[in-house]
Amino acid sequence: MPKTSRAIPRVNVRSNHAADCDHKAECAYVRCSCPKQLRWMKDGKEYRQSAWTRDYQEAEQKARDLEHRWELEAKGDGGCK
Repeated sequence: MPKTSRAIPRVNVRSNHAADCDHKAECAYVRCSCPKQLRWMKDGKEYRQSAWTRDYQEAEQKARDLEHRWELEAKGDGGCK
């Protein structure tokens, strides 16, 4: 089955591990205190953005906020009035 792209990309949280982190081989491990990144795919290209936090829950909220903003923009509700 061919992959279809979502209109609104799913934003994932990943860790940007420090060299001395015990989990540096696992970018998907997010429970450490290393800086977090937001990652998503759009039109076949990978995007990365710093979450500007080391806290997983805060980064996850920023990911959901970004998705919500894109949903509003897609509906035409994202602009200021």
